[in-house]
Amino acid sequence: MSFIDSVYNILNKPSKYVLSKHKVISITGVDSELFLHNQTTNNIKSLNNTNFQTNSLLSNKGIVEAIFILLKTQSGYHVIVEENQLAKTLERLNQFLISEDVEVSVDNNTIYYFYLGERNLEGHKGVFLGELGVLSTNKLDLPDIEDLKLFKILSGYPVFSEDFIKPTLMNNSCLTYYAYDPKKGCFPGNETVSKIESRKGAGFKDSLLIFDNGTSFDIGEKLSIHNKKIGTVKDSIIIDDRTYVVVDLLREYRVEGKKIRIDEGKEGIVHSLPLYDSSKSAELIYDRGIEHFHAGNDELAQNYFELAIKLEPKFADAYESMAVLLGRVEKFEDAIKYLEQLLEVDPKSVLAHTNLSMFHMKLGNIDIAEEHKSQATLKSFEKFGEEAELKRAKEEKAVQDAQELKRREGMFKEVLEMDEEDPLANYGMGEISFNRKEYENAKSYLDKVLKADEKYSVAYVLLGKTLVALGESDKAKEVFERGVDIAAKNGDLMPANEMQNLLTKM
Repeated sequence: MSFIDSVYNILNKPSKYVLSKHKVISITGVDSELFLHNQTTNNIKSLNNTNFQTNSLLSNKGIVEAIFILLKTQSGYHVIVEENQLAKTLERLNQFLISEDVEVSVDNNTIYYFYLGERNLEGHKGVFLGELGVLSTNKLDLPDIEDLKLFKILSGYPVFSEDFIKPTLMNNSCLTYYAYDPKKGCFPGNETVSKIESRKGAGFKDSLLIFDNGTSFDIGEKLSIHNKKIGTVKDSIIIDDRTYVVVDLLREYRVEGKKIRIDEGKEGIVHSLPLYDSSKSAELIYDRGIEHFHAGNDELAQNYFELAIKLEPKFADAYESMAVLLGRVEKFEDAIKYLEQLLEVDPKSVLAHTNLSMFHMKLGNIDIAEEHKSQATLKSFEKFGEEAELKRAKEEKAVQDAQELKRREGMFKEVLEMDEEDPLANYGMGEISFNRKEYENAKSYLDKVLKADEKYSVAYVLLGKTLVALGESDKAKEVFERGVDIAAKNGDLMPANEMQNLLTKM
């Protein structure tokens, strides 16, 4: 079973988990929101009643001191924290509580559970936690804990007792994805976290390595390349003879899609975390449904399309694909219902009216079929009008871009008259030449850039693209490979990832 099918099974049959090893800290008082906002790493002002988020508390040096789920209700805020972290979290909260009208107390009467697989509440970012609820009965059927482990590994969601036994910078974990809002303003540790994130990133950070052939790893196992440590295994799971391993990976190897061979001879592919989060659910499930559709597995395809729509009610492609599938098996009335829903989601859809016309014709509803045929024609004309306007706008932008290129060209030429080796000016001229499809000139300028500064990451990207345009694919591959290594060592992960993506496609 593939990991997407595993995700489908979980999402299609939500399960309850009791947070039995967690305690609840209630925070009330007129100053509670301001106090929490100034102390925590996430933006609690974005929460409405019944919304929740992952949040944390840091030391002034950016070290994680507490991780918790923060729930907002009409009665106040509720910190749901692991039991073994209760005392430390209380101490940390009270440390900065001076004269604010805030009361911090432990609630021993409430136990929460969460659904694994439900749609996330608004305000909760991309975790396997689906929906919180207050436990009203102990009679809950708990499914295989491997489901929870799967979501934890693929999402990179941190669990304090497992992931933060040793003092750990927030930047080393996926907390920067789940519990960090860089726009919210100051909080203890913010300066450290912000500097690391805006520069090269953490030296070691949780990432995912995917190995084929069911390769096994032990938690705590050190991974190395040429006897140099590149990371430590934090967790792993095997799905369909493929091993997903969470590793705190060295920065220069954190390039999306990069193949690495560790000293044990095992070869894996690097992926950033989260590999899976709730925002990707509908798309992943829909793509799998399309695979089943093309393979002729109509029942499976229908199940996947239905779940995609449940996860994302405005997923226009899913409605259209479902209608086409139902039409293929001559379930025209059901197909019509999905097309009508598609028009609610996308009123401009020409295909919806075209298929409605066809299906109504099959049912003998001639007048309705003719009406939808007319609507399809009308909306086609509207679409052509929009496309004509778009074409005109593009032509105007092309003129503006050409004028801007000419202005920049004059500026770069002035610089090169004073210093013909200037990397920035040579790169600028290389970029202009590339955009004009003057590839030999672009290559000449970019060669000068890398001769003057071999660490100029983006120059490798453009030089590689130039060589591809010149038909020199082998040389382009060499440039991209060297560029990936240089950019990764510099911490320039955007150009590194772009070049790795281009290499993968070559």
